[in-house]
Amino acid sequence: MEEFKSLTKSELYEALERCGKKLPSINSSIVTKQWLLKVYNEEEYCPNYEDVRLRPCPRKPLKNLFIYNILNILDLQELHLSIDDSHTPDIEWCALVLSTLNPNHLFFKKSYYPSDEEKGRKGAVLTK
Repeated sequence: MEEFKSLTKSELYEALERCGKKLPSINSSIVTKQWLLKVYNEEEYCPNYEDVRLRPCPRKPLKNLFIYNILNILDLQELHLSIDDSHTPDIEWCALVLSTLNPNHLFFKKSYYPSDEEKGRKGAVLTK
């Protein structure tokens, strides 16, 4: 662990990828050196490449709906992912994680088409 603390964010990101972690984009606000160290210590959930089950989601809902569903599933599995308003992963990673955790989720069904609320259309009100 001590050897990882001296690495830069970019070096740590690369090291985790080499270890098989499927990380969000390095430009995502969740990807900080502190978060990467927690992923390394397995204190934060991050799928391994070998576990990824990618499903198509051509009509994506808002990112916060992906996050809400991911956090609910992780909570049931007693896993942790630190997400707040200022630290979020990119939507592509959110789709990948949700499809890995629940490949049969509504968002990945052929018949799924997001409602105005799910797309965040003007005038639509998002509620939990």
